[in-house]
Amino acid sequence: MRCFAADGFEAVSIAGIAREAGIAVGTVYRFYPNKIALLRAMHDALEVEFVACIERAWISEAPHADRLDAVCAALFELMDARRAELHVLSMTTDVVHKDGRLPGDRVRAGIAVNIAEAQAAGAFRDGDPNLLAAMAHGTVEGAMRHWLRTGADHEAMLRETAAMLRGGVVL
Repeated sequence: MRCFAADGFEAVSIAGIAREAGIAVGTVYRFYPNKIALLRAMHDALEVEFVACIERAWISEAPHADRLDAVCAALFELMDARRAELHVLSMTTDVVHKDGRLPGDRVRAGIAVNIAEAQAAGAFRDGDPNLLAAMAHGTVEGAMRHWLRTGADHEAMLRETAAMLRGGVVL
């Protein structure tokens, strides 16, 4: 991650990554045949962390709208903790996985499940949960990119993003 952050994706070499990690170049190639595979693995690890964050924040007896706020707050907290990784990974969100997935697909799928649950309870507006999840994901990702580029006030970004999400899905 440090190599990508310091030099940019194009300039990084597997040899440089191995040197930074203190391992042999062959060891890197044993697990990752190229930089794209390494980047996919980093995306996957962070995406799993984001999905777990969403799941932890969603599990509650609170009203669904409040759960949505909790998810948003948890995501912004995780974004703050993983700022360096997000900066690197946000440069390469078009990296397609071997199975055709794009970064964010797991997160959008998890959000869609939560939206469908809230719709079934009559708390969120009707609509395709996958489309609403894509819109919610795009809102949060856009806010994250803005925050990473500008260093905007974290709390203000959280409030504005949560309000946009509420306006988009909550009845």
